[in-house]
Amino acid sequence: MRYLFFCFLLPLLAITGCQPSEKKTIEPSQETTHLSGSIDKYFQRIPGFSGNVLIAQSGKVLFSKSYGYADKEFKILNDGETKFKIGSITKPFTAMAVLKLVEDGRLSLSDSAGQYMPGLPPHWQPLTIHQLLSHTSGLTHTWDLLEDSTLMFQKSDLKNTLSWFFKEPLEFEPGTSFSYSGVGYLLLAGIIESLTNTTFDQFLEEIIFEPLDMKDTGAADPEVIIQKLARGYIIDSTGVRNAPHFYVPLLTGGGHLYSTAQDLLKWDRALSRFSILSREMTKQMYTPVKENYGYGWDIVKNDTLNMVFHTGFIPGYLSRIDRYPDYNLTLIILTNYHAEWSPVDSWEITNLIFEELELSKK
Repeated sequence: MRYLFFCFLLPLLAITGCQPSEKKTIEPSQETTHLSGSIDKYFQRIPGFSGNVLIAQSGKVLFSKSYGYADKEFKILNDGETKFKIGSITKPFTAMAVLKLVEDGRLSLSDSAGQYMPGLPPHWQPLTIHQLLSHTSGLTHTWDLLEDSTLMFQKSDLKNTLSWFFKEPLEFEPGTSFSYSGVGYLLLAGIIESLTNTTFDQFLEEIIFEPLDMKDTGAADPEVIIQKLARGYIIDSTGVRNAPHFYVPLLTGGGHLYSTAQDLLKWDRALSRFSILSREMTKQMYTPVKENYGYGWDIVKNDTLNMVFHTGFIPGYLSRIDRYPDYNLTLIILTNYHAEWSPVDSWEITNLIFEELELSKK
């Protein structure tokens, strides 16, 4: 299943209410009072909305505010330091790590998985780095096996978790179609570990988090105490309940990270300044392969809009990062709820931001 494609679950949360936190991440400047008021009203109109919203242009924060509770039981409000599990927004980080290895000449997009992990089943060994990054490998999605399964609660290392999927057939001949696959990104994490002789999380820390001073981003290991990590909640017809505390490392490479809006903004600036990946490699990352997906990013590019984005789902959390390169504009939404929903047109918030900034879609 491909979660939150072109949509963010803002409406349909009328089951429970929460008060927005008065504590803001960064006070908006005087020049952005009108924008702040408009955006704030937009999110306050959504019953049950809980999380952090940040809008920035060229690194300047135009709007940043927290809503709802990080912990409903103890009445702890979300604030600018609250960490959220970001689900599939992990994938662009994995893609960046892989492409950094490509740029450094340690890996090629045409290399096969079997070159680095010889213990893979025969039908996995020919899969290329390109196919894994672009979801054209034919591998199944992680949740197809984990959802509604006791496996999601089992402690397992990366290689053992991969083995759970070895018997699953490919959905199509590699390279011929598109199917969103967390397993493909789990395999990419394994390839990185095999190539670098370090853990995937340590490699991310070395090449991304530490250079960018992203001190509030890392792996959401349930056995580790992570200060200021928001609890995840599920909202349905019965009310609000705690999300299951499954073993998040099962999603390594595809959905196991946590972060803050401020840390994601640091990463956004690095993407814009090409401080980790070159301009040429970044362009390749943003080039669609199939179904408007490049390497770790969804892409919208037409006569009126140029946008790269990714959404994230993990039980109890929803997240989104939208980047508009033509305007150096970024929208980050991190939440600690997940609800029964129907796809909703996500362009309302985009249009509101463009109207308030008096920008025209090209």
